[in-house]
Amino acid sequence: MATRRRLDPPAAQVLHDYEETFLDCRADGHLWRRIGFYRHAAGATVILRRRCQRCGTVRNNEWSLKGEYLGNRYDYPDGYRIPVVPVHAFDVRVESLRRATVYGSEAEMLTALGNNGAKRGGK
Repeated sequence: MATRRRLDPPAAQVLHDYEETFLDCRADGHLWRRIGFYRHAAGATVILRRRCQRCGTVRNNEWSLKGEYLGNRYDYPDGYRIPVVPVHAFDVRVESLRRATVYGSEAEMLTALGNNGAKRGGK
């Protein structure tokens, strides 16, 4: 069984005022959209540029001309990075729950969201 711990006070304070879209990306992952491919300035590699539709982070994947993955680089929007204070996935989950509306059941949630006729699995 996993050990539970409290949210670190410095992380809690930083995340309390953290922008909602950034918190969503940290909790759920980025929503990448492919922008396109271009040759690196040196010409020996190709860059695949993606941009997060939610927070605006840009991800550049570098590939060799043979298709080998060579690494990536991220360009974050102002305010995304959290300097000095270590923030862990646990901290992000706790803050996400603090901000969330948690319903008593799935049926209650679907009714409240106006999706009470929605079916699972797209069927």
